[in-house]
Formats: sequence, C-alpha cells, structure tokens
Amino acid sequence: MRIGYPCQNLSLGLTTGHTFRLASYSAERLHETARENLCHLRKMLEFNISKKIPFLRIGSQMVPFASHAVCDVPWWDTLKAEFSQIGSYIKENKLRVSMHPDQFTLLNALNSDITRRSVEELRYHCRLLDAMGLDETCKVQIHVGGVYGDKVSAKARFVEVYKTLPAMIKKRLVIENDDRLFTLRDCLDIHKETRIPVLFDNLHHECLNEGEPMRDALVSALKTWSSQDGVPMIDYSSQQPNARKGNHAATLNPDHFKQFVDLVGDLEFDAMLEIKDKERSVLKAQAIMSSNGALLKQLSTDDLTVIVTEDVKHLSMIKVKKRRSAAADVIRDQVVSEPAVESSLEVELSSKKEAKKGKRKTNMEPSEKEAKPTTKAGIKPAKRRQLETSDVSAAKLEHKRKRAKVTVVSDVNGAVEVFSDEPRKPTRASRQQRTALSAP
Repeated sequence: MRIGYPCQNLSLGLTTGHTFRLASYSAERLHETARENLCHLRKMLEFNISKKIPFLRIGSQMVPFASHAVCDVPWWDTLKAEFSQIGSYIKENKLRVSMHPDQFTLLNALNSDITRRSVEELRYHCRLLDAMGLDETCKVQIHVGGVYGDKVSAKARFVEVYKTLPAMIKKRLVIENDDRLFTLRDCLDIHKETRIPVLFDNLHHECLNEGEPMRDALVSALKTWSSQDGVPMIDYSSQQPNARKGNHAATLNPDHFKQFVDLVGDLEFDAMLEIKDKERSVLKAQAIMSSNGALLKQLSTDDLTVIVTEDVKHLSMIKVKKRRSAAADVIRDQVVSEPAVESSLEVELSSKKEAKKGKRKTNMEPSEKEAKPTTKAGIKPAKRRQLETSDVSAAKLEHKRKRAKVTVVSDVNGAVEVFSDEPRKPTRASRQQRTALSAP
C-alpha cells in the first residue's frame, strides 16, 4: 500500500490552489497564478520524494477559471513547457498524481446546463493531466451526483451522460461511494453498465452501506480496475470525534489505521489519506506500517526523545533538538542500543555543550568537584543540565512525556519528524529555574 495526501503541504505552507476573483480575470493574471501553483507543486513533489511519499492529489485550482466561459486562453499551449517539465519530473521519480473536482460536478443533474458545465470541468482536469504527459493511471475522481428523489433514474442518467463523454475524459474518470446518497453497491451497478472504475472510500462506507463487511466491499471495488487503469486507488480517513457523521479526522487515528492495515492485509492499492493535517498524518502512517505491528511508545526528557519498540529487546534512542514552535527539528546523530531495563533507562548524551562542561568539570580541583553550588531558590544548576549517565525512572519519563506533548513519527527510511501537539506552557518549577539562572 502506497499512501499520499491531497492538495496542500502544511509543513512547508504550500498549496496548488492559489486563485483570484473572477472580476480580476485577465490572461496575464491567469498565467501568473498558474505558474505560482506549478512552482508550489514542484516543491511539494520534491518534499514528497525526500520523504518517500509517492502519491499526491493536485488541487483543482491549478489554472483558475480554466473551465469558465470567461477563459479564452489556450493555457495548455501557452504553458506547455511548464506542464511538460512537471510531468517529466513526476514520471522520472515514479510518482502518481490524481485530481478531484468539487461536489458541484454533477453529470446526472436534471438541469442540462449544470451537466454541460460539469463536463467542461472534467475536460479541464483531464486536459491538465494530458498537458503533463501523464498516462491514464493518473485519475480524476467524482461522486455519482444527486438523487433528485429517484435513485434508479439518477443512476440511469449518469450512465447515459457517461456514454457521451469524450475519450480523454473516459480514460481518467472514476467514481467513489459517498457518505449520504450512493453506496458502494450503487457504484458497482453503474460499473456494470459503463466499466468505469470504482474508487472505494472507507469512511463513506462506514457511514453508508448495505451490510457489506469492510474487506469484502474493498475487494469488490478493487476488481473494477483494469490493468490500463493502474493500481487501484482508495480514499482513507476516520471519523472526527464529536463532529457531523462523515467529517474527516483532524489527524491520523493510529488505532483505527492499524486496524485497517491489519484488515486489508496484502491487498494492493494506493491510498489517499483524506485527513486534515495532510502530510503529517502520512508520516505517522508510514511509521505505523514500517513498525510491522509493533506498538510504539514515546518517552521523553527535556532534551531527549526515546522511541521504544515493545517487540524487540533493545531501545532505539534518537537525539532531538526541540524548539517552541509548532514543529521541531530532529538531529539524527546515531542509534545507541542498550539492553532494556524494567525500571530504568541508561541514557547517554553527548554534545559540544556537554563536552565543554565535562572538560571544565574535569579541570576542577577535587575540593571544587565536591562542592555542589545551589541557588537562592535551592535548585542545583546540575538539575537543569542534560542528563549524563544516570538512572531515570520510567514513571518520571512518562510524566515528562505527558508534559511535553510531542508526537514522533518516522518514515520507512528511518528519517524522523517531531511535531508538537501544542506549545508547552511553563510550569512553576521552570519559572523558578529561570529565576535562579538570572540571579547574580
């Protein structure tokens, strides 16, 4: 299973959805904005390659108003070099991209004008992927549309319109089951008439189904993909707690994802994680998948985060440089393996700062070494230094972990990212320490 994320990269502040107001439209503005979106797309792809993320959904606003009647620019020609360059980069690095027009793309609408505009929207999306020189494994996904009081007629209308679509759209178009109107079985009915691939959405199936077990439903959808369509695609998410049914989760639910991975087993597909924190959840998912079912626990001190894998006999310790921003930089120095201890961890830290402190301490006279100065607040400066070889109780580490509130994830290559769930608020003890440090 290869996984990806849609449209935005929150870590880098990138999006392929830059646009402008319709009243401000001009050919110059269109080209300028499209180039900006292409630039952001290139940076997102570079990030994905560095993190081994092979799948990305491109935002629909790559070329603003391209499907609108106001657009009289053959952008696929005027921006041909830029699109070709991006497409070559995607193919050279064996990446996969897809697109997803919004919910107002309705092929089975009762209003023929809405249907016509929906076809133009699909033509724009497919033309964009064609301009990149990408094959038909790069898909454009939509929902079936509206029911309008008669689901049987609504499905028949979709089939009728689909058969009139140009080949450039047919070769890329896929439909997905939704969470309110059309079940997986409805989509399979349409597939029988059109051979259109069905993209399975697990959260939508949880919300709306006809009693099919999750794995059986997934297998049914995967069978609708031909070899020309490439590896089947699915959408994955979980329910956001205390939100409307069908709302996507704000971040990856590790337990839910692990259960899903165990459920699907060796089934082959590419999964788009429709989760609101985008690439951050992908990195967490990669860590879960690469752990081979191991339960990861996080223990942390002020200057060290330790990842413990319960199904091995050693502890992998990774040095971490933390800062107070939303994300933290990780310095992967070396992996230190020590036998696991039931009540304590043997932790050894080495850094330039500690080396200097150790050298200064070594040069002291014996009498000076024994004298351990204290401050007016009674706090020994040694307490605020990085831990040297010493026993640290698991209970104390767990307490510090809860206070730090950080999430550690690693990708399949061992690269590590640390994300702070929220800024750490100063405690009374830390204020006392700062007072002690500033005292003359």
